[in-house]
Amino acid sequence: MHDIFDLQDQITQQIAASIFTQIPLNFGENVKGLERPDLKTWDLMARSWKLHNELTEESLAEAETLYRRAVASAPASSTAHSGLASVLFHQVWMGHASDTKAAISEAYKLGKTAVRLNEYLEYAHWILGLIQLIRGKHDMAIAELERAVELNPNMSIAYGSLGTVLAFSEESDESIRNNEIAIRMDPKNPAIFFRFSGIAMAHFVAGRYSEAADECFQDEIIRRKGAGSNKRLSNLEGRL
Repeated sequence: MHDIFDLQDQITQQIAASIFTQIPLNFGENVKGLERPDLKTWDLMARSWKLHNELTEESLAEAETLYRRAVASAPASSTAHSGLASVLFHQVWMGHASDTKAAISEAYKLGKTAVRLNEYLEYAHWILGLIQLIRGKHDMAIAELERAVELNPNMSIAYGSLGTVLAFSEESDESIRNNEIAIRMDPKNPAIFFRFSGIAMAHFVAGRYSEAADECFQDEIIRRKGAGSNKRLSNLEGRL
């Protein structure tokens, strides 16, 4: 009976985490085709969220433009500030920022503002934690991401990002555990490849290079599936 209740809790958490991701994505898809000059803040952020999750250089640039409009439209919105901070972070993280130092500095200010505007918004703590990571402030990054998980135990990306930071902090086992929680909770998250790269990093730090390579291949397969590159995916799977 104890196992049954544990399983029930796990299923509930998976459903909540999946809905938490899919509703904003589908909402962004529904409003994507709307074209009118007087866009409201919700329009801007929905469009931005959809573009943000495509994680290409072009989509992140478009998302940045829309999030800047959202911040200007709603300067007291923690969500708008954390969204823009997240876009700038991912531009740096994925090598698309034209001025890395300036992007990190602006993202940090936006993240701090987002938390100040709403201390209880898990996204604000999540992105501030990631920004602290690229600032080299690992302890602060862990504290922010743990706060995000505390605020929303169903936020799979918070678990995964915490796993990444723990890998940088050489806490490999905890890193893998948190990334695996994120994968189990929300396996269809479009950014799930980050979880496998996080596990790979944890294995690498621990000196388990074969396991790290295996996770890197898994990461690459998921990226290619997301990009729809079936031929290249087939070749890669054949090598595996």
